[in-house]
Amino acid sequence: MESRIEGTKRPNPWKGAGLANNGCEPIMIRRFELRDLEEVLQIEAQAFPKSSYTREMFLHYYRVHPETFLVFEEDRVWGYIIFKPDGHVISLAVAPPSRRRGVGRRLMEACGSVCRTGRLRVEVREGNTGAQSFYKSLGFQLKSRIPFYYGTEDAYVMEKKIESFGLPGRAD
Repeated sequence: MESRIEGTKRPNPWKGAGLANNGCEPIMIRRFELRDLEEVLQIEAQAFPKSSYTREMFLHYYRVHPETFLVFEEDRVWGYIIFKPDGHVISLAVAPPSRRRGVGRRLMEACGSVCRTGRLRVEVREGNTGAQSFYKSLGFQLKSRIPFYYGTEDAYVMEKKIESFGLPGRAD
């Protein structure tokens, strides 16, 4: 797979992330581009109606974390992940029609493949049992609780060692 950026071909660094879709539309995990913003904002509003990031926040993350702001594309953008190279997941969201179809898992695998520390970390709302179950299914474990992280709601800090994704070269 290759991605086009400003009219030039560049190798897709996310090629080989284990994506297969039975011959349907091509699947690609690639870096976020400005043309993705409207679809990402729609996904964000559906995923986090109480506390959606603004357009300005996404533009900030695009400037600060261009290498680690990724989208999952299959005929359109169906999900995104923003993370720091140290493995701190800032945000992960998947459009409702694509939930429970491996999109979030594939985005997390892409995150794990470039993380420098051998560990992933995420904060999850205490009341978001769906997200907690998702992360537990990936091997994340509850490490701590942060009181009032989301205003009136606590956050659970969940962590995972990357080698449990089975990614080569990431067992440090």
